[in-house]
Amino acid sequence: MSGVMAVQLNGTFKAGKPCLEPPRLAGRLKWRGGRTAVQGNPGRGVLVVAAAALAVLQYQRPALCALAVATVWSLLESFLKKWKKEYREQKFLRCLRRGRIEEALAINPHIQPRSALWWKRLAVLFAHERWQEAADAAAQLEDGEERDLLRAMICLGAKQPQQALDLCPPLPAGMWRMVRAQAHFQRGEWQQVLAALRGTARDRQIPAAECAWLKGMSYFHLGQYKPAANLLRQAAEKGGAEYDQARIWLEEALARLD
Repeated sequence: MSGVMAVQLNGTFKAGKPCLEPPRLAGRLKWRGGRTAVQGNPGRGVLVVAAAALAVLQYQRPALCALAVATVWSLLESFLKKWKKEYREQKFLRCLRRGRIEEALAINPHIQPRSALWWKRLAVLFAHERWQEAADAAAQLEDGEERDLLRAMICLGAKQPQQALDLCPPLPAGMWRMVRAQAHFQRGEWQQVLAALRGTARDRQIPAAECAWLKGMSYFHLGQYKPAANLLRQAAEKGGAEYDQARIWLEEALARLD
């Protein structure tokens, strides 16, 4: 279920809040077999060596007994280890489905970074604004752009815009432009927000509703209520429930135009 297949970062922003889109996971317990049943263990190693020595000395029956014990030990230990791991993973998913978020996060199954289950847990941390725990999870990733982008989103969630800006590349592109715009927005630097989002209309990595929200609010704070009203209307129409504030600010912008 968690597997070893890496899943790419699928992040976005909704009305200024960083969000992760979690991968879909099946919730049924499934045993994947004892692929590591005969992998190393000091005790089992001693038994195997002893079995080999007994066989060389022509003690066939004791040798076979020692080898059988080592094999059964290996299989049983591997089975229990895998079963415990998968049981914790499934309990985590089951708690999520039932809305028991605190219980789910307390389980904290040992899962491989960038696996589907790892992203699922991280998305829950984002949704419940558990930014320190999210930062701890991000630290498990190898150095690179994905880790830096994830860290920048976490900084924005924790209202640390300067740290997010420090992580931005000199010439941001794609989601990095959105990160820069969000950081300037949190700092109240309205002109810089507009500059960061200039020419992003055709960029598929920039959510249209979020772009309209940031630009509309920036124009509003700059006292340019007509473009603010047009953009806030777009945010309200394209965004959904997360953009209810856009409707409130739209009414305020229209009132100031009268």
